[in-house]
Amino acid sequence: GEDEALNWVSKCLEMHPHGEPCQWSSDLNYLTLALQNLIRNSIEAFERRMVPLAERRLTVDIFYPERRLTVEDNAGGIDPTLGERLFLPYTSSKPIKLNMGLGLYQAREAMELMQGYLILSEHQPAGGTRFELSLTVRETI
Repeated sequence: GEDEALNWVSKCLEMHPHGEPCQWSSDLNYLTLALQNLIRNSIEAFERRMVPLAERRLTVDIFYPERRLTVEDNAGGIDPTLGERLFLPYTSSKPIKLNMGLGLYQAREAMELMQGYLILSEHQPAGGTRFELSLTVRETI
């Protein structure tokens, strides 16, 4: 259940700070919502794919100067054909019976309410997923 999931997260979650820690002006509730969603998705993917506990990796990198975070797991990855559709309401890479497909949509909305962004990173790890969250406006090319 949820207690079991939190127990392994406390053992497997790695936090990597980069740069000098500093205060960020943001709404902690929105940032928490986004992070909880990404972590919950990782937990569900590990369980769905029956990844042994000893092999589970969940990493949050905090880049203080850039006001940016990455969340990365080795839970099997996301279908690359979903692309930006992954962030639309009622879209999911999971069996539809298991959810509503609103989590990533809500997480992105929360980041945008803080003038930031949430994206699927351009470079994905082998056998995993990496998301990037930022508290700064996304530069478009």
